[in-house]
Amino acid sequence: MACAPPGRDGKPGSAVQRRACCRPASLLDGSVLAAAAPAGARPNPVGWGKTDTPTDLAIIEPMLSLPPAHFDRLLPRVREIPFNTFFAEAVLLGHVKGTVYVDRIDAPTAFLVGHRCGLSLLAGDPTDAGLRSWVRDYALNASGRRAHMEFVQPWPFEWAEVVEKVSGDRFVSGAEIAARAHDTVAVHGLTRGRVVGWKRYNFQFTPERFPADGLPPLPAGASVVRLGPEHIHTWKGAVAPHEFWDSEEEYGRRGVAFGVVQDGELAALAFAAFVQAPVLEIGIETQSAFRNRGLAKHACGALIRHCLTEGLEPIWACRGGNLGSQRTAESLGFVKTLEVPYLSLVTN
Repeated sequence: MACAPPGRDGKPGSAVQRRACCRPASLLDGSVLAAAAPAGARPNPVGWGKTDTPTDLAIIEPMLSLPPAHFDRLLPRVREIPFNTFFAEAVLLGHVKGTVYVDRIDAPTAFLVGHRCGLSLLAGDPTDAGLRSWVRDYALNASGRRAHMEFVQPWPFEWAEVVEKVSGDRFVSGAEIAARAHDTVAVHGLTRGRVVGWKRYNFQFTPERFPADGLPPLPAGASVVRLGPEHIHTWKGAVAPHEFWDSEEEYGRRGVAFGVVQDGELAALAFAAFVQAPVLEIGIETQSAFRNRGLAKHACGALIRHCLTEGLEPIWACRGGNLGSQRTAESLGFVKTLEVPYLSLVTN
């Protein structure tokens, strides 16, 4: 499915057009992610330079580990996928640690690229019986070795339907989970040992709709500041910058973040999860004690202004049921363009 208007030849638009309007499930909403995490599971690896990824532990035969020296073989394939694949490209380009598995080393037809933050990109033929069997076992953690939460963006999208079918009663929809997000015990019961099928909305930025000087005033005692690696390293939210970068040095060279400080405490932040010129993918979170005050909107506004100054296009996406995030996106000049499926896999 193409997410940009077709070109003159009837094919999907350019890579920049496609990726500007699409983004995979790169950031779950913190409250739902925390509620859905099995007891004892870490939502994501923590700390600069952490090297383990979900796919290090859960991979099973017959997929083969692709040596880093051959990662570039997959770049053309990944860039043909008509939605945002920046997290996978960051791994393949060596910008961040990750793992890559393929069905064959010399000429892969199916592959799984895992980013250290817990995201994976799966691609292959959904009609291939052998691959369907492998995907079922992988999603259901047949090896019993998946220690971290893992969220898979499949291509083509038909894989979401395939996984639902082959998982049987071990599949639950994200809509059912979201409806019970307030009940942590119920959510744990529904998700334990099950694959969860989620939906996300992708947005495209329209600069003419960005309220450059039209944001409401900040609350008393609040201010917007640019954050360095030393400031964001201690962020304790479910979505944090250090989960997307290998080191403080790398983040300092290529990353950027803005936050809102309220009464001396970092209350909300917006940061670059991935930067692949000419686009920047936005990560956003607000501490629970400071929500519903419009603080994240100011942090995002500062990051968007940075993007416009640097000639970068900001990318936004959110879970389908997150009305607050949708409203924030639309108020900052984003327009919803696509609904994208993704899967939360079974974790120990």
